[in-house]
Amino acid sequence: MRTAGAWAALGLILAAAQAAGPIRVLLVSGSGAEERAGAALLGDALRQAGRFVVFTSDDPGAITPAALARYDVLAVDCDGKWWGDAAQAAVERFVHQGKGLVAVRAGDCAAGPEAGRRRYAAMTATVPAAMPGTQGNHPLRVQSAGSTFLTVDDPGPGIVLKPEAKVVASAGQQPLSWTAAYGKGRVFQSRLGRNPAVRREPEFVVAFVRAVEWAGTGGVAPPPQPFAEAAAIKTLVVTGGHTYDASFYELFENQPGVTATIDPHPLPYRRGDLRNRYDTLVLYDSMQEITDAERRNLVSFVESGKGVVILHHALVDYSDWPWWYGEVMGARWLKVGGPGSKWKTTYEHDVDLLVYPVGEHPVTAGIGPMRIQDETYKGMWLSPDIQVLMKTDHPSSDGPVVWLSPYRKSRVVVIELGHDRKAHLHPGYRKLVGNAIRWSAGKE
Repeated sequence: MRTAGAWAALGLILAAAQAAGPIRVLLVSGSGAEERAGAALLGDALRQAGRFVVFTSDDPGAITPAALARYDVLAVDCDGKWWGDAAQAAVERFVHQGKGLVAVRAGDCAAGPEAGRRRYAAMTATVPAAMPGTQGNHPLRVQSAGSTFLTVDDPGPGIVLKPEAKVVASAGQQPLSWTAAYGKGRVFQSRLGRNPAVRREPEFVVAFVRAVEWAGTGGVAPPPQPFAEAAAIKTLVVTGGHTYDASFYELFENQPGVTATIDPHPLPYRRGDLRNRYDTLVLYDSMQEITDAERRNLVSFVESGKGVVILHHALVDYSDWPWWYGEVMGARWLKVGGPGSKWKTTYEHDVDLLVYPVGEHPVTAGIGPMRIQDETYKGMWLSPDIQVLMKTDHPSSDGPVVWLSPYRKSRVVVIELGHDRKAHLHPGYRKLVGNAIRWSAGKE
């Protein structure tokens, strides 16, 4: 085992092994709220670096060779149960063939039965035996890259590394971060980051971002030149006709490049022409009635090429208006009879869903398979011309949960998800809504 400076130990030079394009990262966390929140900090750090396309998933057990095939590096951040033999085998194959693995806070989703621990230890150049060590959050004097910084964290029990491991950071004689080769691939393991506060400290953030780049490419490229931020997307959010949690408003807080005005139905359509005041219309209402004058303002906005994002409750909107449900939305809640009759389409609350992308699109950029508890719809009419972006296999759903409408005069995104705070506060859902707004406005 050799102790050396962080990036000198990796033998990195700025010009080495630069990727031809963005580095594709799958960031996997556990499904608990705390785990998701911690992983969101890591994802934000990578996105802000400007060199990565980040996809997230909160289901370590869903890792398969096919799921990993799209990525350059797997970043693992979970603090839960063993991810299973199949996932372990998929990760081994992924790294051995030349890809990267980065794990923080000891990679505990790979902590399982003895045989599993030994297989994971072989990848990370560790000896699978716990050593004595101080556990719980406590002050650490971390030596890295010839410098020292102080932090407070819980690195877990002591660890023994194999001779081929290269230490990147340590506290006294305790290794905290190290690298290893596995087949043709690269592994970076860190025992830092269990304390959420550490994930906001610049020393941790810089080391993590560089580690992901190195694991994915074999080198660390210079940071991109800063660029001027584009003007914010002016977004009108229409509510009304259905109760909802106040957490809905948090979807529009700190959304990059987006400013939102929330106005309940039908007031926005009574304020005159919307085209010069907004770039994108987000609907979260649940309405059937609209006057001719209000309808003209809505139609003129949509036909002008402005963006439209339709969320959850708004799938019920205007079920007797063929232009709206047939062309703009590409979906319709069905009734038993004609206008005024009962709904035939059904719904179910608090369903545990696994939703996953179908192909690639800017709306789903950075979003991998995710588990979310939400309300499902079943028995809707769906246009054969919609482009499905995400779906679920749960039997209480029709399948598609995110799609592009057949409408060609503007960019229309329909997101069936989003009933209450369990969805609103989900980082994957938040990113999905932000992506949809930016794409519908022509910014992504």
